[in-house]
Amino acid sequence: MLEVAAGVLIQDHKIMIARRGDEKPYAGYWEFPGGKIEKGETPEVCVKREFMEELGIRIGVRGFIGHNTYTYSKGPVQVFLYSVQYLGGTIAPTEHAEIRWVKPEELVNFELLPGNLILIPHLANLKV
Repeated sequence: MLEVAAGVLIQDHKIMIARRGDEKPYAGYWEFPGGKIEKGETPEVCVKREFMEELGIRIGVRGFIGHNTYTYSKGPVQVFLYSVQYLGGTIAPTEHAEIRWVKPEELVNFELLPGNLILIPHLANLKV
């Protein structure tokens, strides 16, 4: 099973979401930034690495939000979702076509990856 870690970054009462680039599977879908957990890597280390690689920013992990498994056409993916905080850098997406800051209630207006969409109820306890 593929394991991924993703982060929910909140700024000014809005959550960052990213639209997948045209060269990626599920191009055009929106997601919480993150990626595949590498061998020997914890989900927390993974989400920090992915934010730096894909967005050019340093983040800290604040806490675990939740996890879920979704079966895509290529097989099951387990997503670990974390609350993260901005530590530094300028957002410069390398793999995403677009970044948006949205209110939590606006997330339903975006075509989120199914594995991310099913985690939205876990956001209810976050202080946005």
